[in-house]
Amino acid sequence: MCNTRWISIEPAVCRILDQWIELKTLFEIARRDEHCYTAEILYNMYNDPQNHLYLLYIRPILQEVQVVNKLFESNDVDPTRLYNDLIGLVESIGRRILNPTARVDILTEDIESYLDPKPYMGYAFETKLLEYNLQPNAANYLRQRCNNFTLKLVTELRSRLPVNFKILQKISMFSVQETLKVVKPSIVEIAQEFRVNAPMIEKLVSQWRNIVHIKWESLTSTVKFWNEVMQYKDAADNNPFAELCEFAMSLISLPHSNADVERVFSQMSLVKTKLRNRLAVRTLNAILYVRFGLKRAGKCCYSYTVPDNVLRSIGTKEYYDSGSQPSTSADVDEDEDLNILFP
Repeated sequence: MCNTRWISIEPAVCRILDQWIELKTLFEIARRDEHCYTAEILYNMYNDPQNHLYLLYIRPILQEVQVVNKLFESNDVDPTRLYNDLIGLVESIGRRILNPTARVDILTEDIESYLDPKPYMGYAFETKLLEYNLQPNAANYLRQRCNNFTLKLVTELRSRLPVNFKILQKISMFSVQETLKVVKPSIVEIAQEFRVNAPMIEKLVSQWRNIVHIKWESLTSTVKFWNEVMQYKDAADNNPFAELCEFAMSLISLPHSNADVERVFSQMSLVKTKLRNRLAVRTLNAILYVRFGLKRAGKCCYSYTVPDNVLRSIGTKEYYDSGSQPSTSADVDEDEDLNILFP
């Protein structure tokens, strides 16, 4: 099990807590009537109040992590806000165990020296702790165990932040809300970080300042907003924001997780099965191109209409002759085919 696989246990923890009494009763009956050793172990675990309290503590934390994790897996989120959400998660979890008066940067500094000796563990935890009436030593041990979990979680999340996360965090300035503010941060610093030359920076600064003077329609989605900017034309049929739009789109399109790559491998496993293990790489690529092209177009195999020129070319000598010729650039051919199918 990898170091991040534990994130997926949040639904299991919630189900266990929701059915705690029922599961405890089930294993008690099984150990008594069936003399099952495994049931005996599980009953002892459910009968231990420390285990119950520990799960009550980690449940809200795992729920926070799961929300942000789902955001990074989704294709329908605003990419300019993802890093802010991730950094907000780290700070939210870290503040649970830090001294309220501590002045420390959770993202970069060592926080072990600023821990609260007796932090508030949450309403569910504190309420149940009073009901169980644990011995002081047991309660202190449990609190330390919860602190260690939180500290380890913060460390793991921090280790997964990119080195230049502060720069990537500034991508949020290209959200539609920030872009259209009259008073907004300068674009110079982030342009310098991405090695933009001086003449281009001059254009970006001017376009960044002037973009607020146009009345735009797509104000709810950052991606749709920049698509609208890309299509904008002035009186001379030129785009006065072409350089700014290209720069913004290049930043917004940066991959923020490996979820899309994993989806490609999952689809590949569904296509190239044991029964089709001799499928050629070119054919496999073509099938995946069609699948993801349909997804991008919002179509399915029964709702997609094949273009007339593609239908006319099927079965023709010219098409198969051109396809049988060796090509030095297979990627270019595949891109052209994809553009024909999904214009």
